[in-house]
Amino acid sequence: MIIDMHVHTEKYSGCAHMSPQVMAKTAIERGMDGVVITEHDYLWSEIETQTLQAQFPELKILRGIEVSTAEGHALAYGISTENTAYFYPNVPLSELTRIVHDVGGIVILAHPARYEDEIPNEVYTAGIDGVELMSMNVRKYMEQAIETIQSQLKLPGIAGTDAHVTDSLGIYGTNFQVAIDSEQELVAAIKAHAYSLYGNLDRIQAYNRTVKNKVNQMEKLLQEGVMSNVEIKESYGFNDSFQKGVRRGKDMHLRMP
Repeated sequence: MIIDMHVHTEKYSGCAHMSPQVMAKTAIERGMDGVVITEHDYLWSEIETQTLQAQFPELKILRGIEVSTAEGHALAYGISTENTAYFYPNVPLSELTRIVHDVGGIVILAHPARYEDEIPNEVYTAGIDGVELMSMNVRKYMEQAIETIQSQLKLPGIAGTDAHVTDSLGIYGTNFQVAIDSEQELVAAIKAHAYSLYGNLDRIQAYNRTVKNKVNQMEKLLQEGVMSNVEIKESYGFNDSFQKGVRRGKDMHLRMP
């Protein structure tokens, strides 16, 4: 059962550009068996999730949340809206893991070292349960940092798209060995390491073939200096982390499974 573990919609993520309905329809078309909606700092209610699920019975729709912590973004699974009442802007990652663990949930570090060269030291002692190894915002330049924290903490990894637009859906996912019907079953399967990582090789390779041209275009825009970061993002679709990566001379290719 292939589940995209990291998906945003325009309903609650201002940076996303797809409705929940379009997201679900596209995920089905791209061969996904399920998705976890992980809006920025917002957890869907049970009623909202059930309503969308009723519209798309062939796709398992679960909920999680991407939390903006003091040490970076983290994905939390297996929690309720009652738990998120204790979250606040830039909550320390260690405090987030404590809250989530108290109710039996798990915390996964999202796109490690996306914005910095190294993972903050505080992450190593925060008690996280895993690392996001592949997504549209996990690039080759992050590999060393990811391998370091994985080896030191013996952490499992998951995969999802971090999709904000439909083009990203179906590229990455986590392939579970058993059917997943609830957030609790999702958490149990991750704790048991009962899954493998999925990547659509053809689509990853196709994207990577475009990276050189994208980087060259981005470098030209930076050299010209006639557009702001926001204008570049709006006109060419290069998000903030892509722009920052190009400026730092990083390898912006996607990771392979």
